Amino acid sequence: MPAGLTLSPGGLLKGTPTDAGDTAFTVVADNGIFPAAMGASHTVIVSGAPLWTAETPPSAIA
Repeated sequence: MPAGLTLSPGGLLKGTPTDAGDTAFTVVADNGIFPAAMGASHTVIVSGAPLWTAETPPSAIA
């Protein structure tokens, strides 16, 4: 994942990206029967660090 983001084993993507960049990953689901698993590739694209976060909101709205 991009710096500042995490993907939990349960599929929760959370955090605040700190650097721009692309990260590719594959999600695999297993249902216990044939076919045993299916996967899909995804890419997270961060075009730039956020200007503010929930922890550091802007002090005034223009």
